[in-house]
Amino acid sequence: MFKAGKIALSDKAPKVECVIRNVSDRGACLEVSTPLGIQSRFNFICDGVCHPCRIAWIRDNKIGVVFTEAASEGKATAQKGTSALLMDGGPCLNHVSAGELACV
Repeated sequence: MFKAGKIALSDKAPKVECVIRNVSDRGACLEVSTPLGIQSRFNFICDGVCHPCRIAWIRDNKIGVVFTEAASEGKATAQKGTSALLMDGGPCLNHVSAGELACV
C-alpha cells in the first residue's frame, strides 16, 4: 500500500495531494492527478516533514523529485513568485547534494 503526501506550492495555495510511489533519502516518486500547475521547485510534505525538492522528470502523472535541502519538521513555506508551472520556489534548511532516482 502506498502512502499519501502533499505538495506545498506556496503559503497561500492549497496543498496538492499526491501518492508516494517510492522514497529514499535523496528523492521520491510522486503520483498526482495532473502535473499541470506544479512548479519545478516545491516543498514535499510526508508525515509532517518538509522536504524541499526539485523536479527531475515527469512521465504522465508521475513526478520524480530530488531533495535539494535537508528536511525539517513543521510548517512548509515557499518563496514569493512561485505560482506558475516550472518556476523556482521553496526553501527549508541547508543545501545537501542529491541524486536522480527512478519510479517503479
